[in-house]
Amino acid sequence: MPEVLVSDNGAQLTSDVFERFCESNGITHLRTAPFHPQSNGLAERFVDTFKRTMKKIQAGGEDLEQAIDTFLLCYRSTPSRNAPGGKSPAEILFGKTLRTAFELMRPPSKFYKDVNSKQASQYNEKHGAKTKCFEVKDKVYAQVHHGNDWSWVPGEVVERIGQVMYNIWLPDRQRLIRCHGNQLRKRYDTSSSPPEVIGPQVPLEILLDTWSLNPSSSGAAVETVEPPAEPEGLDELQLEFLRSLMEPDQQRRRLRTPVRQPELEEVIQRRSSRQRRAPVRYEPYQLY
Repeated sequence: MPEVLVSDNGAQLTSDVFERFCESNGITHLRTAPFHPQSNGLAERFVDTFKRTMKKIQAGGEDLEQAIDTFLLCYRSTPSRNAPGGKSPAEILFGKTLRTAFELMRPPSKFYKDVNSKQASQYNEKHGAKTKCFEVKDKVYAQVHHGNDWSWVPGEVVERIGQVMYNIWLPDRQRLIRCHGNQLRKRYDTSSSPPEVIGPQVPLEILLDTWSLNPSSSGAAVETVEPPAEPEGLDELQLEFLRSLMEPDQQRRRLRTPVRQPELEEVIQRRSSRQRRAPVRYEPYQLY
């Protein structure tokens, strides 16, 4: 609220209700002399500026509402030598300049690009994020949403848009979709029209891509244990007797084999060493 209010002697400004309002809010109300507009020069100067500007704008063919909007934008974004620091009314009110068409005359600033790149590198380093890059004609699995569900659908990269956006062609559905890099997984199947994966099933390629494994190195060597060779020259009854003797021995070996229990780590209670302090609030009043 203002500290001093200068107005004319209108009935709405001299009423008892308005006087009580100014008194309760600590506003000093000054009234000018009747029929002497020079006493309130700021208001009269604004009225003169508004009338002359509206005539010039309407001369260009704009309607009344558009002319008022144009005037307010120009008036509030124009610096004034009478304002503190020579700033515009909008800069004094909001603490920053309004972006108008004149901003296009300045070269683009590299500050925001550097800040965004630093934030992205810090986030990737903290969370272990890796960059994904797909080339045109790469075989991929695309995350396609339908309703409240989604599924992995095989597709092919058609075009790369920017750093992380891609146009994907789905041959099974004969449609073109746009996907983010996080919605794509590499597909190592070289077939032209692989079957569509629907539901909770996850292709092997997606699991390999999630754990950063290659298809060639994914196959683990499985050691096969062949059963002992049976002695030759025995009849069926003797062989059956030997099998009956060997089965309990194998069972005893399985029972004697100790089962390795997972070691339970001791839970250590950790407390943050961050220094806590009360937040700094805005203080619009002066404390004495």
